[in-house]
Amino acid sequence: MRYGLSEPAYETVRVGLLARATSRWPNLEYDNVVRLISQALKEFIDPACRVCRGVGEIITDKLRVTCPTCNGSKLHRYSDSERSHRMELSYGLTKLYAKKLQWLADSLNKADRLAGAGMSVQLER
Repeated sequence: MRYGLSEPAYETVRVGLLARATSRWPNLEYDNVVRLISQALKEFIDPACRVCRGVGEIITDKLRVTCPTCNGSKLHRYSDSERSHRMELSYGLTKLYAKKLQWLADSLNKADRLAGAGMSVQLER
């Protein structure tokens, strides 16, 4: 399901998530649903650590050391402050919406796993 780093390539996914999210959270302000989906897609599309760029280690002089930012996980850990700034929401709302953002992330990861499994089946034919 990953189509590179271009958010417009995910328009079909965005529309599907929007339908599911507005159905799941009918009382949530529409603009905030859109912001949450945009953030979930951003984190899904570009999960790599900003320091090591997803390698898990950095090379200093001739030494390879575990990346001190991600501790070798290769992933960028988005803070509530960073999310708040990107979504243009208050810090409090961002904290309040954390479980909703996690649900969206889980939905994207599940869809990605299913797409991968489907492609594997097709390639075996």
